[in-house]
Amino acid sequence: MLRCWLIGIILISAVLGQGITDIPEATSENGQIAGVEVIVADRDFNSLTSQLKTLAVNIDYPLIKNTVMTLAAGTSQNTIPLNADNTTNLKGKFGLYGKMEVAYKLSLFYSRAAVIIYKTKGTVTETTNATTSYISDNNYTFIEYPLEAGINLKFGVFDIQAGLNKTFLYGINQQSVTMVYPNGTTNLGEKKSSFIDQLPLGLTAGLNYQVSPKYSIRVRGLVYSSVKYQLSISIWSKVLQTVRL
Repeated sequence: MLRCWLIGIILISAVLGQGITDIPEATSENGQIAGVEVIVADRDFNSLTSQLKTLAVNIDYPLIKNTVMTLAAGTSQNTIPLNADNTTNLKGKFGLYGKMEVAYKLSLFYSRAAVIIYKTKGTVTETTNATTSYISDNNYTFIEYPLEAGINLKFGVFDIQAGLNKTFLYGINQQSVTMVYPNGTTNLGEKKSSFIDQLPLGLTAGLNYQVSPKYSIRVRGLVYSSVKYQLSISIWSKVLQTVRL
């Protein structure tokens, strides 16, 4: 009987010991990286020309291996030229800007899927004759879906990206129109319109320079034609070390 108890204790100890050795060790990831980003863009969609200026704060967070999620929040100003010679523009007030981006890095392949949301407001006055005009109070919400694929190469302190980009745009305009007469005004009510648009296929490139173990500078560009572009410049800093089992 004593021998049976001893054998049982040895077997239980072996099982528990095996279980303990299977507990994963804590590993240190690259950590969270925060950055301040400036975006300047001049784009031609099929039905809308858009000039965008954005200031945002970004934060990178490692999800799983080779995958990073980026969240951004900030302010933007969007200008919509209403005619070819830019004599009448819809220059919006400062609006909100938000972004959620997931990047996958598999060997030399680099891809991105993001949703960019920004708002802009602006008033346009259209004169029909010497005595009558229309005032349109516009409230736009734009949602962008850029898709990007290419290569990511690392050379010491430099990371270089190059690839193709296709951007889709969903827009909503909550518009209020007022007719102005010499002796008063008439509110014509509100109307809500939406549209789906896209940019031509563009070339994208990026450069990340690791200034120090804690700081880096990123430059990303997107070109649709010889005069239409999007440029992003940001400064990043490691703000928190992430430990994951």
